[in-house]
Amino acid sequence: MHRRNLCFRNPIYRVDLLLAVGVLLNSSFAVAQSPPVRMCAEAPTPPWCSAVRGDRAEGWVPQTRSEVMARNGMVTTVQPLAAMAGARILMQGGNAIDAAVATAATLNVTFPPNVGIAGDLFVIIYIAKENKLYQLNASGIAPTGLTLERMNELGYKAKVKLISQNISFTYVQNTKNKVQINVQQWYQDYPAASDFLYVLFGCESFHPGSDSSINIAGFCDKKINAKMHHALSTALENPKAANAEWANIDKLVTDAAPMATLFTPKHIDFVSKRVGNFVFSKQFYWLVDQSWVQ
Repeated sequence: MHRRNLCFRNPIYRVDLLLAVGVLLNSSFAVAQSPPVRMCAEAPTPPWCSAVRGDRAEGWVPQTRSEVMARNGMVTTVQPLAAMAGARILMQGGNAIDAAVATAATLNVTFPPNVGIAGDLFVIIYIAKENKLYQLNASGIAPTGLTLERMNELGYKAKVKLISQNISFTYVQNTKNKVQINVQQWYQDYPAASDFLYVLFGCESFHPGSDSSINIAGFCDKKINAKMHHALSTALENPKAANAEWANIDKLVTDAAPMATLFTPKHIDFVSKRVGNFVFSKQFYWLVDQSWVQ
């Protein structure tokens, strides 16, 4: 199992990659010469040497997460090659949107575990000519038949409430908010059945009235929960036997229907005959740095 898209009946955790590209549209890009690095052993001592303790690579070593500034633009990702792709677009005269597209395309190759075509998208962008800020939240999925009228027909006293993306995940977890139905998706942190079944439907994951209650469905079956604990213990010495236990638990949870599985996507890599040493990891997928090209 890799990922399930879920629709919860009662009142999932999403692991999204944040791609940030900050630049004024239609601005020129120039690289300013950096001043020489100053060390704390110099006299007079630079003022930042008395900053709050942390850690960094140069300057005052114990300082951390220093402010980063740029005159014309900045690209930040979890992967340096992707960041460079976006920066090159800016250097060639492209705007923030151009850089974001190039960076995302590169991340499909250099960081496939968290980035893929048709994935989630979050955008906050400022258009200089219009002096206007735009926001786009293109995340998650929405069934075509999930309309307010249809929910009322099914007996739900439904109403639509627009909430900020910043609080949406914690909002649906809190039973005080009385969310009846919620559409979410879940990426495993580790490729194991327990990372779906126990994390999302174990009794220990349900905390009524709390914003930290990953068991959004509020599902707690004592007998099934006991089987989960047994499977967790079995996995320590016999993973194969544990997988058989988890398969049975999966059927029990599915029959109890705390959620409706919409689909479970598969990850497919297309490679050329020129690519050698293709290595696939259940957790990180294609290990690109292990491959070579003729």
